[in-house]
Amino acid sequence: MIGSYIKNIDRKLQGLNSIAVIGLQKPSMRDTAFGGEQTLKTASLYIAMDSHKLKIVDAKVSVDKKTHPKNMAWNFEYEEEGTNFVDITPAWEN
Repeated sequence: MIGSYIKNIDRKLQGLNSIAVIGLQKPSMRDTAFGGEQTLKTASLYIAMDSHKLKIVDAKVSVDKKTHPKNMAWNFEYEEEGTNFVDITPAWEN
């Protein structure tokens, strides 16, 4: 059902020059949120985030035409307060 809710939000934003940021919970060993593939369809940028890793799961439009950001990932740490990312480094997956 979440896919239809996301599509409805997208429809309401058409022509408004606006964006919606939607945070969805996901299982720890998966990149897609609960709702699966339906949550990917409408998103212009889909990011999966775990406790110390951020991954671009999909991006509909690439800034650099030579490099598509799909599956790019970064490792990071938090500052003590937990509000800033530090020690950001590219993550290389096997």
